[in-house]
Amino acid sequence: MADFNKLTTAITEWQESTAWCVLKDPRTGEPIGGDKPARILMSSSLSERWLRMDKAYYSELRLAREQGKTTFTVDDVERFEQHRKRCYVAVTREWENIENGDEALACTPVNMEWLYSLKWVADQLLEFHNDLSNWNAPLGTESPLAADVMADSEKKYSIGASGTLQ
Repeated sequence: MADFNKLTTAITEWQESTAWCVLKDPRTGEPIGGDKPARILMSSSLSERWLRMDKAYYSELRLAREQGKTTFTVDDVERFEQHRKRCYVAVTREWENIENGDEALACTPVNMEWLYSLKWVADQLLEFHNDLSNWNAPLGTESPLAADVMADSEKKYSIGASGTLQ
């Protein structure tokens, strides 16, 4: 028998787990900061924080469609980029070794907005969040999911079947 209570708990822990994203120099692919790399601790794009942001964004889109907006413009692309940035801010827990000039940059929403506005940083965050293997399990534990469940989740996520939108 399948214990859905245990499975649900394990999946929730996996969705809410965090992972470090090490920022790399886009020119060389090397970690920025060498032996003290610039890195950001983030929750996954399956976390409740991210899903709440998605729900709000897609609700706005549905409302616009219901009001007759059917064309897609450059403004829509910019709104989506802003939405994605808000998602990154929502799931950022902390960061290390990120400086602006010679001073450590505090991990605040204002500073996150600035950092995540840099295209090369946003590109790395997108790649990091699209790789669900970054969140195999909560930090310090083995994966609570069987490989076939993980593969199925990745497959569904890759085609946008998150279960949160209708």
